[in-house]
Amino acid sequence: MNTILTFLNGFVQYRRGKQTGLAGLLGLIIFVLAVYRWDITYPILESLKIIDFFDNLGLIYEGEPGTTLYAIMLFLSRAAIVIMFFLAVALILSLFLMIIGSSKLGQNLLAYVVLVIMTPLAVLWIIGYEILHLLGFRTKKEKAEESYENWHQETFGEHSDRYKEEQLKYEESRLSPSDLLKKYCTTYYIEDTISQLNRLPMFGDTVFMLGETYDGSLYILMPDPLLKYNRKMDIEYRRNYSTPIKAVPFTVKNVVLEKKDDSNIMKYRPEKMVISLKKNPEYNVNSELIKYEFLVDIDFLDIKSFYMPDLDLKDIKHYISSFGKRNDYRSYLEDKVEKYFSQKQHLLNFLYRDISSEKFQEVTNDLKELNATNEDIVKMINDSPKILGVNNE
Repeated sequence: MNTILTFLNGFVQYRRGKQTGLAGLLGLIIFVLAVYRWDITYPILESLKIIDFFDNLGLIYEGEPGTTLYAIMLFLSRAAIVIMFFLAVALILSLFLMIIGSSKLGQNLLAYVVLVIMTPLAVLWIIGYEILHLLGFRTKKEKAEESYENWHQETFGEHSDRYKEEQLKYEESRLSPSDLLKKYCTTYYIEDTISQLNRLPMFGDTVFMLGETYDGSLYILMPDPLLKYNRKMDIEYRRNYSTPIKAVPFTVKNVVLEKKDDSNIMKYRPEKMVISLKKNPEYNVNSELIKYEFLVDIDFLDIKSFYMPDLDLKDIKHYISSFGKRNDYRSYLEDKVEKYFSQKQHLLNFLYRDISSEKFQEVTNDLKELNATNEDIVKMINDSPKILGVNNE
């Protein structure tokens, strides 16, 4: 009988180990597939608000998926350790409090201890909040109020009553759609814009600069590390060429929702800002000449104002950031990455030729202008097309 029981116990342990091993193996396979098909995994994670959660924690590094993955894994590892530690402490404290709280004297003692501990913590929290406020930290609501106050001061030359929320909504309802958009954007100078655009596009990009031309048209500007290089060539050689940049034209409209309350006073609900991307009128899916459905060429010199949308204040991210996952952006980044590294290799080949010292210095200076901020990370992952969103088929 002992032999049979030993055999049955070994069989049960084998089944349990097998189930655990299969679960771990299945989890590993799912993780590998998720990374391999990142172009499918990313939209799913974003729809579940997981990407936004990690972004709010500062774990998302724009244009650096490798660094982002490392930061997230490190955060999850530390979080698991902290959670296990606090669970252990909570279990010990619970047992301790149950023992002490069983008597009247123990209950009074616990109340005194809680008061002594919480009072300095509350004082420290208040002091810490005031220090952060002095250092420039603002909540989302405070940032919105300050943005409105600055806009009201510039527009009307006087301070507003920021406590009259209906006044704020009423003033916004009188703005044109483009002015409403610009109200929640930061204006950039041209050199700052060029520095911001000086990066290689990557699949899943979410932050884009906006541009307004002299005729009032609005565009989403594509990142282009060759823009800085081409402008240097135009200025250095006094060429009157246009400096083209790929962009997406879009229109803005705001839907103002009005209602009256019980006292018949008009109430203005916050507007819903609707941004619509304009399709290329010459685009034909069967045409070999027109490649992009949304992207068009505009002259960089025709842009009079540059803006960076503040994603914390308006839901601009929902309309603009999604372009980083469109097919047009896939094709654009594939073309731009290839041209960037080809141009750099072309200049490097000059250095190995028998050229004069002046020409050598000239080529060296040109190479310095090809310095995309995320060049190194793109080089590292260029052998993983799925991460870049590029298909080699």
